[in-house]
Amino acid sequence: MLALCLPAADHIGIRGTGKEVEAGSIPEHRHINPAANGGEAQAINRPLGSGLPQIRRHRRGKRRQHQAASIRNLLVFIGVWVALLVAFAVLIIEYRNRVEHEESQRSARFKDARRAQQVGGFVRLVQERDRVFLTKAFPKCQTAFQSFFASITPESRAQWVMGGPTMVGKMGRFQGTTALFLPVKAPEAIYAGVIETSEGPMVESLWKSEDGYRIEAVFRRERDEWRIDWEEFARFSEMPWPMFAAGAGQAVQEFRLFARERLAGDRKLDPALSLVLHPPRFGEPRETGTPSPEFVLPRLSPQGRKLEALFRLRKAGKFPLGAKVPIEDPEGMIRVRLRIRRSVDLRGVRKFDIEEVLAGHWLNVADSGIPEDPIDSAEEERATNGGRSSQ
Repeated sequence: MLALCLPAADHIGIRGTGKEVEAGSIPEHRHINPAANGGEAQAINRPLGSGLPQIRRHRRGKRRQHQAASIRNLLVFIGVWVALLVAFAVLIIEYRNRVEHEESQRSARFKDARRAQQVGGFVRLVQERDRVFLTKAFPKCQTAFQSFFASITPESRAQWVMGGPTMVGKMGRFQGTTALFLPVKAPEAIYAGVIETSEGPMVESLWKSEDGYRIEAVFRRERDEWRIDWEEFARFSEMPWPMFAAGAGQAVQEFRLFARERLAGDRKLDPALSLVLHPPRFGEPRETGTPSPEFVLPRLSPQGRKLEALFRLRKAGKFPLGAKVPIEDPEGMIRVRLRIRRSVDLRGVRKFDIEEVLAGHWLNVADSGIPEDPIDSAEEERATNGGRSSQ
């Protein structure tokens, strides 16, 4: 048997060969082949440690393959989760869209049902309370309306209007300066509704004459009788606008007019509000009389804010106090009750100032019907009061 000894001493000996070599002179090891040379061990020269780099390279290759496999597995795992999350998000979006679509369809069906609810062509409000209220109140309103048309003089008509005998003088002066059309035969009712006010419920109505005129009338209970709000019915102003604009009458008057904003789309960012006033025409709700000169007033002034709020309400398809009849009014116009002052400057030119916007309707009630429009107090202090026009 052949034994291989490590070079731990000063020389290395190979037993069985009878040869010795000095230490440090062997940079290689020998592989002994005992079958060679008749059983004598044969040494084959090979550099010491020549197999180690191959082992290292093999191990590094194995390690790289393992890392690549781990990365692939991680990417597959992340891809699967991303796909699941995307699918889940798509399902949620589709569910929400379906719910919103069903809700919009239900809302549309509800609105259609409200519009379709009619009783013999005579439109009534949907609310049961208003329907019951109108069933009891409207026949009395109709009697007052027909009796008013059957009368001729202001004295005989006064018993059917709010204020009674106190309105005779006002009615006489108005009829003397205004061409108020009144059909011989009482018109037919085509609409009735309820307006809620701080002074109690009022009945609004729209009537159509044989000649095609459409007449609005509002009724309020007074001393247990339903009477006509004559000032609203006649669109009463203390003086016809054309006469006031020409210089007649007192310098300060109250008017029931339409207001229209000039170039509303182009000037919506302007600090000034520009508007024109139009007198209404009795029996022809979509027609107006001679327009006024242009009025200009700051949007942030108290009167400017009131008018802005009323124009916004009109654009939203709504009307003060929840009224419905004003839907017949001209497009883009609002009803206003104003106090206007007339003056003359040093050049002799007439000027008109809006002293106060009293209401956003023509009713003879204390409620203004103007939506609240809060404003920063600092801006309010900087605002300038009043609106001005020159002729």
